[in-house]
Amino acid sequence: MKKYITLLFSIGLIMSSYAQIGEASDPLATKVLEKLKKKYDSFISLEADFTLEMKLSGQDTETQNGKIIQDGEMYLLSLADQVIYNNGTYVWIHLKSNKEVQLSDADFEEESEIISPKDMLRIYESNEYIYAITDVKTENGEKLTEIEFKPLDRDSEYIKMRISINRKDN
Repeated sequence: MKKYITLLFSIGLIMSSYAQIGEASDPLATKVLEKLKKKYDSFISLEADFTLEMKLSGQDTETQNGKIIQDGEMYLLSLADQVIYNNGTYVWIHLKSNKEVQLSDADFEEESEIISPKDMLRIYESNEYIYAITDVKTENGEKLTEIEFKPLDRDSEYIKMRISINRKDN
């Protein structure tokens, strides 16, 4: 009986340590993100092309190419179907397919689910996500480190987010 209780206690201890590990972020991913943030913060302005993949339940993966131009707090984020422009005071969201422009105060982003380009690289600093390196791969001759973020809030609009970081740039 003592062996049985000891075995159950050991299994419980192992399982609880795995549960705690599952809620902690990857220290190696933190180092990669801190290095990227330091480099990003050293720029006065930034222009970059990117690819956004969205996977919605029961639908095909949607891939969009985009461009970001940023100068301080101001930025222009251009995608196939929308353009977001923030001049530091106002945010314009141009929904091309609807032929519609939405205008909000720039501080609207802080209260909404919209993640600004600046905030995207800082989400690892919040306590709202756990993250880990999920893949290191080569695409088009470029070595990439993929980091996956999962929100701790089960009611979040996002299930997971992944960013791929060019190892040459980091």
